[in-house]
Amino acid sequence: MAVFAEYRSFEKLEQLRHAVESGTVTPRVAEVLPASRAGEAHERLEAGGTRGRFVLTW
Repeated sequence: MAVFAEYRSFEKLEQLRHAVESGTVTPRVAEVLPASRAGEAHERLEAGGTRGRFVLTW
């Protein structure tokens, strides 16, 4: 199965959601940013040294 198909799998997303909600999986969030700062988030990820992911809010 292609990786792309896995990312679009509703069942996989539901399993992940349940794992996060139950505390089995703890996502590492570096920072929550407004969507208007998406370019900055990409630049910081590319520069390296960031632990976690940026979450964009709309």
